[in-house]
Amino acid sequence: MRYLITRPRQYATAMASLLEGLGNQEIISPVMQVNCLHPTLPHAAFLHGLVITSRNALRCLEKITDLRTYHHLPLFAVGDNSAQQARDFGFTKITQGAGRARDLVPVIKAAFVGTQRPQIYLPTGTKKAFDLGPPLAQTGIKVIEQIIYETSPANNLTSDAVNAITSNWLDGVILMSPQSAKYFHALVRQNQLEDKMSEISCLCLSTNVADALEQMPCKSKHIAREANLRGILDLMAR
Repeated sequence: MRYLITRPRQYATAMASLLEGLGNQEIISPVMQVNCLHPTLPHAAFLHGLVITSRNALRCLEKITDLRTYHHLPLFAVGDNSAQQARDFGFTKITQGAGRARDLVPVIKAAFVGTQRPQIYLPTGTKKAFDLGPPLAQTGIKVIEQIIYETSPANNLTSDAVNAITSNWLDGVILMSPQSAKYFHALVRQNQLEDKMSEISCLCLSTNVADALEQMPCKSKHIAREANLRGILDLMAR
């Protein structure tokens, strides 16, 4: 099978190697750029936990500060990819979620039962699919949310991606976030490829991703049963 990978290049390369190992062919065309910001970070001594809902957040945090400052904190990762990156960066007290930020709410609540005025740090981007602050505040957990990265759309699809869509070479386009889905659709319109996309399936990490493609005339929109890489691989198998 032949797929277009739209992830930022630092993640797309690893996914491409995995797909090749499974006998697939792929083209990489990142649809967004991630730009790390450099705000003043909260002092770890006043925190009870760290929440990571995006690998981009953890990668940018590593560029801003010495992560060893935060290694003693329990880390709540949105899914397996974020959890693995946290392990790669030296964290050991990791609780892994099911793949969506909203799924972390009961996990975090349970972790801080009996803790007086817990404060958790949530480094995030300018766009987010779910606001963890209000539901956690209802149980007395304060979320210190800080924007440490921003995303911007790629200037264009690669020429290989345009040719693959134009020639109906692709079996599917892999879309891993609502923001990347929106950027991809904008680039499809920019290249006047909407008619061609009606012959290509869209493989969506979650319902939020599929919703972001509401106006995209994909041949079909498939939603992963699990909001992680395993879920995408399962879509391919099916």
